[in-house]
Amino acid sequence: MTSSLTISPKMTALIDSMHNPVFVIDESGSLAWCNQPGEQITGQSRGKLLGRQLTDILKKSMLHNILKTGKSESVQKKF
Repeated sequence: MTSSLTISPKMTALIDSMHNPVFVIDESGSLAWCNQPGEQITGQSRGKLLGRQLTDILKKSMLHNILKTGKSESVQKKF
């Protein structure tokens, strides 16, 4: 499945160079875009990931709650 989200080649290169995974979801919670580290942690190519529900890909993802509430949540663990 493909996404209607368009990201410029320069922006793609910049985000792909980040070490952290970046996932972009649409209002229904479907994956609209991810960077290379996102592909690496899921073990799947971007083409196979796009359009799927993020909660099916990352079982513990809370992004859908952020989308509903508008409030961010920290994913950092306290030691």
